[in-house]
Order: sequence, then C-alpha cells, then structure tokens
Amino acid sequence: MGKKLMTFTVLLMFLLFGCGQKEIRDDQVYLIQTETESVASGEELNIEGSVRFQAYEAISFEGRVLLTMSMDGKDLYFMEPLPNDNGPWVIKGEPREKVRIVKVNRDTQEENIIAESVPFISMVQWNNTGKIVAFGGGERLIIYDTNKDRLLMEDILEEDTISFFFWSPKDENKLYTENNNLSNGSIYYVNSQKKVEAYETKEQIYFKGKLDNNYYFATKWFNYDNQNKNMENDGVRTIIVDKGGNQVKILGEGRFRDSYQKSLLQVGDNGFGLYYTPDINQPNRIRTITKEYVFDAKFVDDGKIAYIIEDKNEDGNLFSLRILDKSGRELKKFQVSGSNLTLLPDGKTGYVGGPQWEKIDFAKNELEKGLSPVQNKDPEKENIYKSIRNAIEVLLKFELTGEEDSIKAKQYFLDTHSPDQWAYFDITNLFKDTY
Repeated sequence: MGKKLMTFTVLLMFLLFGCGQKEIRDDQVYLIQTETESVASGEELNIEGSVRFQAYEAISFEGRVLLTMSMDGKDLYFMEPLPNDNGPWVIKGEPREKVRIVKVNRDTQEENIIAESVPFISMVQWNNTGKIVAFGGGERLIIYDTNKDRLLMEDILEEDTISFFFWSPKDENKLYTENNNLSNGSIYYVNSQKKVEAYETKEQIYFKGKLDNNYYFATKWFNYDNQNKNMENDGVRTIIVDKGGNQVKILGEGRFRDSYQKSLLQVGDNGFGLYYTPDINQPNRIRTITKEYVFDAKFVDDGKIAYIIEDKNEDGNLFSLRILDKSGRELKKFQVSGSNLTLLPDGKTGYVGGPQWEKIDFAKNELEKGLSPVQNKDPEKENIYKSIRNAIEVLLKFELTGEEDSIKAKQYFLDTHSPDQWAYFDITNLFKDTY
C-alpha cells in the first residue's frame, strides 16, 4: 500500500466517522453557565409543552416494527427488515440496512407496500391535517399521501440527501428540511411538486418541532454584525416561534433534534456535540452530554434521553447507545450494530438500524434480542474486514495524533512477494517521516 493510498484511506475514514474527538467522561454532566449576556429573549412561557408519544392497544406484529398509525387508528404503518445476505459490507461507517414500509388496515388486515428497499426509517412526521406522512432515514425522505394512496415527489427525493425535516404548521403541503451541510436546507411543496433551494427563498426561519399547540421550535441563522450585538459569533440557533413564524424566544446555538415537554435536545451544527436544556425558560443552563459526533438523539420513555455515538472497538463496525435520565446522568450504555434509532409510537421500545436490529426496552433500560434478518456470515471475509479496520486505526492514530503503534503495524501490515506488496515497509517509513 503506497503512501498516497494510505492517506486517501485516512481521509475517507475521517469523512465516515468524523474527527475522533475526546469524549466527556461517563456518568458526568457538565453544566455550562454563559458569562456573557443571555441570548434569551421574550418573557417566560407559562406552558407545559407536549409529548409526542402515543399509547396504543396491544398489536401483534412479529418480524415488523410499528412506525406510526393514522389519526383514526385504522391504518398501521410498519417497517419490515429485508435480508442482506450479500452485503454491501461496511468496513467502517454507518450501515445501510434496507427495509420496506407496509400499511396494514386494522379492520380488514389488508396490506399495502408503501415503499420497497429504502433505508432504515428513524423519523416519522405527519402534516397538520393527518393526511400526508413523511418517513426519513439514511438521508432519504419518503412522502406518502394517504388519500391518494401514492408516494409524492418520488423522483426528486430519490436524488436528495435529507437528514431532518418538519411540516409547516400553517401550510399542510409545505415541508422544511435540512442536510448535513445546511441546517436550513430545501423546502418542498408537495401539492405543486416543487422544490425550493435555500438560496432561492427569503425565509430565514425553518420550523423544526412542536412545543405545544401555539408554539413551535425553529432554526435561524443569526448574523452578529447586524442582528444581535450581544452574540459572540455568527451561527445557527434554535428559537421558539408562534404559528405565524414570529420569533418569541432565542435559545441555544445548534440544531434542534427533539423536545419533551419543556426540555430540548440539540446537536452542534457540524454534528459534534449533544446539548440538553432541561427547561426552555432557562436557556443558558445547557448541559453538555458529549462532544463526540452524534449519529442520532431522541427523547424516549418518560423524558429520558437516548443517543448513539461511535464505539471505540477496532475489530467491528460498532456503535454505542447511551441512555440518560432527566438530569442527564447516564443510566446504561450498550454496544450496538447500527447508528440510528427508531421508536415505537409509545416511546417505550426502540430498534437500532444495524445488522442485528437490537431491540431496546426503555422502560427497563434493557437490551433485548432484535429482529436480526437471517444473514450468511462469512468467517473469512469477517477476518479480512477486522484486519482492515485495525490497519485503518493504526493510520488514523498516526495521522491525527502522531502516535506510532508499532505492535499493531507489525500485526496488520505485511510485505509479500507474490504479488509484490510493501505495506509494512510503507507504514514503517511513514512513521519515520517528519512533517
């Protein structure tokens, strides 16, 4: 392996998993008190906030995951895992499990496949009439019109990468989205099948979540020079707005991810860092949960917090699911096979979108056996991938920290003569190079 190829591999891995920033110690929560003037504006909101979780009668759905149900409770929407016998194998990074979405009529048991071979679904949002539902996961968005029984804007959405979305509370046909690069991204109008790019609209406020029937969470880009002299830097902040989009209160910096009653979860604008605000009326009392890259974060049963970060395991492509209580104290952590989490409507059960489809009981904070579609394991290929992961880790450590792991270099890099390859020679010379 030549030096250029190794450097390319390092850059590729850097993009897949982000910088290996040092994680905040387990079981500790850091309280950040800003010393500058508060960016909060507006009077205290005397509200309780809302809880999106929805209780339902026991439903038998073996081998499927209940995603959501229609407002009248007659139609159920399930996610069904598809076998992944032949890969694609992931060396390091987010797994891309494929699923189908199935609608089942509760009375007649009639089934209808809504979407086939789409990424694992981790987010579901209904528009304000309850007639159109959007499913998201793996940077893919699927919009289904229940009245017309068809997908909307399918061709456009197949090409777009969307990481988060929320319906307008004013316009039943309008959907706000974001991607990894833009907190306020494209806007979709499903009635006219029109997509408006961020640079094409004058809208600065994008709806992102519901606080209660009168107020909503949104994100807005603030410019220090001409808008807010008391803010230290330009950047995206979460704000509270009314239905008309009028700004009511400015909260913390970052992207909205979830809310529970008066509590708020945000991630850093580049995906690094998870920030918890227990009470939106005290927006400066922000608790930093982690500085790691956050793949997914949600409120779960009874207002607890669940989030997923990279697991420090060099042999497998694994992730770490953490569960916190309302104070931000860590209750449990589990090694899981996927980077995204979906919740059943009541918020008490979740599934991880990885090869093992781990099932989590959030009421008991326990990891259970998941759906785990049948896959033919190839031990030889598994060992090859293990070696590649460890070799990449040796390169990453050296490129990012300057640490030379000579023991692992000797274990995972070899020189061969048939064919002629000089991997160990290259890595040892790379260690000797000065920059």
